[in-house]
Amino acid sequence: MDESKPVITSRQNLQIKKARSLLERKFRERHRAFLVEGPRAISELLKSGWEVESLFYDPRAFDAGTLWRQEPAGDSSQRLRGYGFLQPVSQEVLRCLTEVEQSQGCVAVARMPQTQFEDWQPSERSLVILTDGVSDPGNLGAILRTADAFEAEAVLLTEDCVDPFNPKCVRASAGSLFHLPVFQTTPAALIMKLEGQGFQVAGTSPLGGVVLTEATFADRLALVLGHETHGISPEIAQHLDMTISIPTSPRTESLNVAAACAVVCWEIHRRTMLKAGSGQD
Repeated sequence: MDESKPVITSRQNLQIKKARSLLERKFRERHRAFLVEGPRAISELLKSGWEVESLFYDPRAFDAGTLWRQEPAGDSSQRLRGYGFLQPVSQEVLRCLTEVEQSQGCVAVARMPQTQFEDWQPSERSLVILTDGVSDPGNLGAILRTADAFEAEAVLLTEDCVDPFNPKCVRASAGSLFHLPVFQTTPAALIMKLEGQGFQVAGTSPLGGVVLTEATFADRLALVLGHETHGISPEIAQHLDMTISIPTSPRTESLNVAAACAVVCWEIHRRTMLKAGSGQD
């Protein structure tokens, strides 16, 4: 890495002002860029091949070389060195780029991917997660992590969902944001695509429906998760092929949306593993 680069110590530096603006959604959308905090998330970012504009780090608190030390030869370290992405900054400057109290020593500016929803083509056997109005970035990040863990093919978001590039969502996804396609558009566009591709559309509800363990799922399945308080919107609900209920103790009203996602995805994944183990097509 370039050890001769001067340490940025002013929050008024143009690079820092642009990076700091990415804490707000309107500037993320304007610049088509977002912030990634912490060594774990940045390491996953570098492995993913997504474009990195800058990587700010506090040289007194963090060894930037650890981000790629375990990666194969010819990895992103050469890419970073060649384009000068590494930029040392003071502790005070780094602190202004993050919303957490204790900085992890590094923050990257990454470019949003250019993949278009219209170009996305699902495989013959495909699980996708459709989040309808999910508003909490921590919940959405956890949903992304679950989708990644249980091999969902994509995560689809209605336009009123929280921004998947919100820093809290990026942190909560623990790098899973970089592992699968995420598209955000209108409910009409999402439903048109799913129905046109022959997806079964199933939604979760605490108010009743087919018990999860008794539900029959198609090879192409879209699992719909609604708003934390209001549930699935009428615009999406009218297109559901099935409503799924998760049996819980009568002491609890319902599961958190991210927890419900994990339970249903595990059940679908469990069935997939059983089918593969039995040799069924």
